[in-house]
Amino acid sequence: MVTLKKLFSIIFLILNLSFCYCGCDFSSIGENKKYNFTPAFTGEYISNSNGLNIIYMNLCTTTKISQCTTTSACIKDTSTLKITDLGSQSGPAIFLPTGILLTYKSQSYPECALLGGVVSTNFTIECDDMDNSFTLDSIQQFSTCSYGVKYLTKLACVCPGDCSSHGQCNTKKVQCECNTYAGGSSCNELKIKVNTISSTTIYGGVVSISGDFTNLPPTIRNNLAIKFSWETDCENVEFINNSTIQCSINKGYNGDEIEVEFSSGDLSSVIPVNFRYVEIPCQFNCSYPNGQCDRIRGICTCHYNWVDGVGCEILKTKTNSIEPTTIHGGNTNIVGNYSMIINKTDDFTFLPTNLIIKIGDSQCQDIKILNDTNLQCTVLPGKQGKKDVIFSSGSSMDFNSQLFEYFNNTCLLNCSYPHGDCNLFTAVCTCDSQTNGDGCEHSKLVIQSIDPTDEPGGLTNVYGFFGIPTSNFSIKIGDSICDNLKIINQTFIQCIVPPGKGFKSVKVSDRDLSFTGDLMFRYFAPIVTNAPKQCTNCGTLNQGYCGSQGCICNPPWMGVDCQSQYIIIPQPSKNQSSPSVEMPTFAKPNSTNNNGGGSGSDTTSTENESIEKNVYKSLIAIVKLRELDFESNEIKSFTFNEWIYTELTPSKYQYNTTIKVPPNQGELNETESNISVTLEWFESSTNVTFANENLIMNPSSIKYTIDISQYQFSSKLNQLQLVMMAELSSNKTLDLCSNSEFGETSSGDNSNYIKIQVDNHSLYGRFIKRAIIDSVPRAIGNVQLDESMKPLKNASSSQSYIGIVVPYFEKQITIDPDFSVLIDSKSVSDGNSICIHQDQLISGLTKSQIAGIVIGCIAFACCITAMIIYSIHKSKKDKTLVSNITLRNLND
Repeated sequence: MVTLKKLFSIIFLILNLSFCYCGCDFSSIGENKKYNFTPAFTGEYISNSNGLNIIYMNLCTTTKISQCTTTSACIKDTSTLKITDLGSQSGPAIFLPTGILLTYKSQSYPECALLGGVVSTNFTIECDDMDNSFTLDSIQQFSTCSYGVKYLTKLACVCPGDCSSHGQCNTKKVQCECNTYAGGSSCNELKIKVNTISSTTIYGGVVSISGDFTNLPPTIRNNLAIKFSWETDCENVEFINNSTIQCSINKGYNGDEIEVEFSSGDLSSVIPVNFRYVEIPCQFNCSYPNGQCDRIRGICTCHYNWVDGVGCEILKTKTNSIEPTTIHGGNTNIVGNYSMIINKTDDFTFLPTNLIIKIGDSQCQDIKILNDTNLQCTVLPGKQGKKDVIFSSGSSMDFNSQLFEYFNNTCLLNCSYPHGDCNLFTAVCTCDSQTNGDGCEHSKLVIQSIDPTDEPGGLTNVYGFFGIPTSNFSIKIGDSICDNLKIINQTFIQCIVPPGKGFKSVKVSDRDLSFTGDLMFRYFAPIVTNAPKQCTNCGTLNQGYCGSQGCICNPPWMGVDCQSQYIIIPQPSKNQSSPSVEMPTFAKPNSTNNNGGGSGSDTTSTENESIEKNVYKSLIAIVKLRELDFESNEIKSFTFNEWIYTELTPSKYQYNTTIKVPPNQGELNETESNISVTLEWFESSTNVTFANENLIMNPSSIKYTIDISQYQFSSKLNQLQLVMMAELSSNKTLDLCSNSEFGETSSGDNSNYIKIQVDNHSLYGRFIKRAIIDSVPRAIGNVQLDESMKPLKNASSSQSYIGIVVPYFEKQITIDPDFSVLIDSKSVSDGNSICIHQDQLISGLTKSQIAGIVIGCIAFACCITAMIIYSIHKSKKDKTLVSNITLRNLND
């Protein structure tokens, strides 16, 4: 060992490290010889001179090469004195089987880019126990910027770590031969064999280490230290014998790959061991985090007053009941005592953050505190039946067996889904607004009425019950959709009807529900105007003129040819039994007085007394009401037996009656319909409006306003016909004619007229071709019924029947005919008229009748007697004619 130290002193000449980079001014190792380096590039290490290149190596100031961590080297050209720095040692010395390897890295050179930009020089110093100096063995240039220099020297015959003073270095083998208690390549490991280490609690204690410790000398034993992997020293180490060591370990914890380090001086050894702390477990792990386990005693300490039990496993709640839900879940109320788990502060009331309520397999959501005895949460859907209810916080719980129940009672017809919701508790359906019934199987959709429109269509109002319509709601008129639905409320809807004609069924639909009203909707024919008439004679200029529709008459002239004029007569007497009117008119025979029955001022008083006056009587009556089918066949007929008379004003009075309508097929009870007739007398010309039509009421005219309400039709295709009779008669029996005509007016009032003329007097009736049907002006029709009613007609008397035809209606209809008495410019003449003349009585006799008159005096006397009797009878008749005429043929 002393010889080796002397040799190191000779080689290194005890150079200080501060001289490492002093321009190669430190001493060289071995001989200064010329080494032939071939430069790899200009200026690399040496020049091209022939001088000596001396390598200078400053290893370190120690005599042990193996302990040199930083060394340096350089090359000095003795001829040019150029110094090339080889750099400093890169990394510690590497022990080779036969020596030491030192590697140097130079400063950066761009030409050495492939080697990291530096020159790399490897110095291999191999052991040669016969060489007491540094002998250059070889120089190799591996590549550009990479060199290898090999030395032989006895100085390299050293062992790693100088065998740590716990062994001998075999210089020939360059290996350490360690003492019995040491091991490792440098004899720095403590050679110890451990078999087992006894366990202790996590709070520490005495452990026993068993193994083979016979190789440990006293010096090692006395300094033995034991440390566990978490840097916990095992104190009070005591060798019990060669196979047992005891020591005291502090508090610790279990972990994986626990290691124990045994050391004595500069010797140490780390041994993996199977060591575990012994723990006494607590029941339920003390329901962590609600309790703490004493692992030495295995006893729990519960943290909260609302947990209990040896393992803090009992949650101190008391649950009495919980409201059931359907299988669809929902909110439930939980009743019990929860004051122990409810935390209260001045501002808040809250439950433990980890509180869980489980119902069956599902966790109840959104737990809320109602009070100390009531909680609320949301139950998730589940299967029918009873379920356990578990309150838990951590591992603490309150178990309640079969306390909650899911209900799933079935409802009839499944409540006709989607029209109802089934209460799974009671099996009772809650129907939507459009259905009813135990299973919501009955549709409530119904149409009670729908307003008609004209044939071009338009806005209509639909009444009924529709509930709360969905997006599938629709109304069809016939086969067409009623557009632009506007739902006002559940009973009233408006829509736009497309064009059409006649009656149509109405269908309301929503999803799978529907209702059809057969022929419930009606298209009304539009109100039309009278066709223009060709003017033939409109009288003189003061009588009238020809307009676009025909003759336009100037008052008081009237008629299609302005040849008649109204006459002023007194208001007729009021008939309190029935709405029939008798209007007597007095006139001289053959009189054409414009005042029609005036005072006869064109004759003398003597003439008035001597000439018998003619009397004309006008009679207006309501005969019957008939229901007709669509082919005008009579279905039902009603006559009016009793009227209730009411005087409204002196010139206006009203009659009311009720008819009983037989039940239709499939119905049980008869219905009633009210008939109201209002008569109004006009003394002077008056403008009136009816059904949006302006009318002129002539002086001495009477207007009928007839209301019919709530009539129960047999079919919506049927219609009503109100039959009125007009009659004009005269007390004249000879030299006169009668006639009647029915047609359309030309005065612009768009009406029909009936004119009954006897001699030069007429009864004129105007029948407007419109009515107010269910509050809306609509078109109606007027027909002459003389062909079927067979009225009484002769030269002195003429009847005519007019049928006012009104369509189906729901509530009420109002019609408004009026009547006037006229005097004509000329009397009725022969032709289509019924006439009787004086000469017709003579010329009509046969020859045998004439011979009988001439020959038979007795027969002649009988005739004279008959004439006298007739004259007396006629005189009496004239006195009572005005007030006591009998209505004839009303029931024909």
